[in-house]
Amino acid sequence: MDGVVAEAADDVEYVLGSHGVRVVGREAWRSVVVSVATAIPGRRMHVSRRIVADEAAAVEWASKGWVSSGQVTGYPAAGELVRREGCSVIGFRHGLIVYFRDYVE
Repeated sequence: MDGVVAEAADDVEYVLGSHGVRVVGREAWRSVVVSVATAIPGRRMHVSRRIVADEAAAVEWASKGWVSSGQVTGYPAAGELVRREGCSVIGFRHGLIVYFRDYVE
């Protein structure tokens, strides 16, 4: 969790449009990452495809895990199994992540 956030620009933009989430700034993004990791501590991710270019990448993925806290926007109540499929589009500038957009089923 700290690794990906540490690779972000100070003004990184994170968007999870299907859930109405948009934050700007490394610490704001860190709070989103921490809240999801806390809500679904045993979540497993499987990456099925990656496309990488000089300044952008797209990653198709699937995840699942049991919710331990119902406190995250777009996630069900505690005790439910969450399965998601989606795609992340990531933009880079000078080796840092400048935007990270999640598109989730």
